[in-house]
Amino acid sequence: MTRANGTGGVDTMLNPQARLLNAVLEADNGRLSAAQRTRLANAAEKAVAHQRAGAGMQAEDAAGDALAGLRKALDALRKAATSGGAGQVGTAVDGVETALDNYVTAVLGGSGLPVPMPTPTPSVPGV
Repeated sequence: MTRANGTGGVDTMLNPQARLLNAVLEADNGRLSAAQRTRLANAAEKAVAHQRAGAGMQAEDAAGDALAGLRKALDALRKAATSGGAGQVGTAVDGVETALDNYVTAVLGGSGLPVPMPTPTPSVPGV
């Protein structure tokens, strides 16, 4: 059971990120309404903050660094989903996906569980 709990709550942190990414990818030109953007981005950022506080991570910790990178990537996605073009949204989505990969790798790397190899993300035409 210890091993199963060693994932550091990654699953609960990833769900809001996935909802935000899916909404942006499904939106027309990657633009969300202000209310939808605020709701989804705030939930994603809250999950990051909760994960960081719950784990008591230090800035120099690999998972803490990955969470800081994810927070920056989420900010970029929020801006792109507000006023950016399709190219900016696509770049921001890639940034969030990379940050999520980095976070999962950092958490699982410290858990003793096997670290998965990231799967290349396919390009999404027009986004």
